[in-house]
Amino acid sequence: MEVLNEYPRPQMRRDSYINLNGNWHCFIYDGKNNLKYTGPITVPYSPETKTSGVMKNVRPTDTLVYDKSITIDPSFNKGRILLNFGAVDQICELYINGKRVGKHVGGYIPFSFDITDYITDNNINIKLLVKDYTEKSELSRGKQSSNPGGITYQAQSGIWQTVWMESVPKKYIKKIRIRPDVEYQGFRIKVYSDVDDICDVEFDNKTYHIETNKTYRIKLNNPIYWSVDNPHLYDVDVTLGKDKVHTYFGYRNIEIKNVSGIPYLYLNNKPIFIRGVLEQGYYADGLYTPDSYETIYNDIKNIKDLGFNTIRKHIKIEPALYYYYCDKLGVLVLQDMVNGGGKYNNIIVGLPMFINCNLKDNSYSLFRRSSKKARKIYEYEIRKTIDALDIFPSIIMWTIFNEGWGQYDAKRLYKMVKEMDGSRLIDPTSGWYDQGLGEVKSHHNYFKKFKYQKDKLNRATLISEFGGFSFGKSKTPYKKFKSEKEFLKQLKELIQRDVKPYIDQGLVGYVYTQYNDVENEQNGLVDKHRVLKSRKLKNFFKDKHMTK
Repeated sequence: MEVLNEYPRPQMRRDSYINLNGNWHCFIYDGKNNLKYTGPITVPYSPETKTSGVMKNVRPTDTLVYDKSITIDPSFNKGRILLNFGAVDQICELYINGKRVGKHVGGYIPFSFDITDYITDNNINIKLLVKDYTEKSELSRGKQSSNPGGITYQAQSGIWQTVWMESVPKKYIKKIRIRPDVEYQGFRIKVYSDVDDICDVEFDNKTYHIETNKTYRIKLNNPIYWSVDNPHLYDVDVTLGKDKVHTYFGYRNIEIKNVSGIPYLYLNNKPIFIRGVLEQGYYADGLYTPDSYETIYNDIKNIKDLGFNTIRKHIKIEPALYYYYCDKLGVLVLQDMVNGGGKYNNIIVGLPMFINCNLKDNSYSLFRRSSKKARKIYEYEIRKTIDALDIFPSIIMWTIFNEGWGQYDAKRLYKMVKEMDGSRLIDPTSGWYDQGLGEVKSHHNYFKKFKYQKDKLNRATLISEFGGFSFGKSKTPYKKFKSEKEFLKQLKELIQRDVKPYIDQGLVGYVYTQYNDVENEQNGLVDKHRVLKSRKLKNFFKDKHMTK
């Protein structure tokens, strides 16, 4: 049985593809090497999920083992065979035909192994050993917890995105980076390969011959901007020898402009106001993994139908198809890096929600980033996140830290991210513990009236989280209302009170919490099954009373 069988990497598509999702064998061993579970598992659903068919928790002391044997057609092999993983949480080791291939650390980023030299015939045995420490290490874990409750959720582990094989020639394309160059009225392209050679770039019925591993600029004829209202995408084909890859890009720019001393957000040289919603990518039966990619597409479409133009992708990195759908539908994305660190100090991360306070983030122990090794891994994950997602025009902002969770050295990491990608805005510290840098001053506001104050550094102001309203039976600590009527009334008053008066003073947008219910946090505009809680919410956030 194949599940999620769509080609998973639209930003770098080849015709070589074997989907390995579906039935694998699974073993779970405890810390004493006793077998806790053996049986089938449906990949890419984590063993904790109903959809996987396992429904067993993998503890920090456990070892999770995946096993699958396949036979490939001899014609599939073009020279090299690559085994690709969308994401495996948290640390894994790969064995092919009993031989160790390599190790990967990081539960949210895509990775590949070249397994050619480990294959002797057309029969391939794949074995993947996984360790997931959740909050018992300082590795990135998002909002997962071994003891979920409140704003933390059921931990999940192992393979949770698509696994697939592709075959490439010995000389092949490893990555294509395309970034719009609005000043040049074109785009910059760099084709990465292990070899320095000439490749062909087919674009707009023309062929350009460029060298690999060098950046080139190509001019556009009457460029069409990618925007929320017109999400136009350009198709590009790149050929290196016998290797051919299809990709795409959107022509757009995003910036903060000061007009008469007031900062505004500009998309394609036109002011735009962010009407955003927090979206965490949790699913009722699959935790991090949806039942189908259609569910993802419908979520993004529904968000736009509600009147939002922006998604804050909160503490999670999605499969590439998620961002492709945002590109196609015209929805902006504020992309969070995935938080980590030791067990958080509740006073440190929670006090600023009620009392204005600020701290320098150079105390590693205070913010639970004591491990130098873990800090290096986090920075590796930041680089790999940008490397994996920088092609998608919908992403307009990177968020480095959220609410002090594992925060450290924000000034240095801001400079690192800016050097990697100067084409996007950066929110170094979403919520609090501002270190006085970045393009925006980021606020979270739940339990009191938002009082706008012009930023001393004249940065744009963004309410990157607020609201959290709910009605009916809800377990959230945020504001609850007994009736749908009162809920809608208070929601409208929230926007009119905390947002509208400040749009002409430097407030560039808001992010409402949140799109869907997640476990104890039942403050979604839709429930866990994606059913809208009130029909009157349709286009609610686009209504004339809710906007400028």
